[in-house]
Amino acid sequence: MDPDAPTAIFVYALMAIPGADGIRYVGKTKNVAARMKQHIKEAMNPASVTYKCRWIRSVVSSGGELLCLTMGEVSTNQGANRLERQLIDVFGAAGQPLTNGTAGGDGLVNPSP
Repeated sequence: MDPDAPTAIFVYALMAIPGADGIRYVGKTKNVAARMKQHIKEAMNPASVTYKCRWIRSVVSSGGELLCLTMGEVSTNQGANRLERQLIDVFGAAGQPLTNGTAGGDGLVNPSP
């Protein structure tokens, strides 16, 4: 494998099935399946008290499932950060009850209180 070859980075959105809440989280990853498992594992830890973890825990405990929608595929972390921030802005402006703790991208941009 060529270490200089572009690596796909996926920007994704999470929502519950069934559920009428719409998009609840936007993130980015190189491995969607592994990231979904990480989200669920983290959320099932009772010590995890973030808004996102409480939401995922409530979905799973009520018998629902998480649906992961791939919103885009980019080749650079900079591009993934930009797309993630744009989607958080768009979904937030549309009234989606996002559980993201920041405005997106790497680092703490506009952390929630």
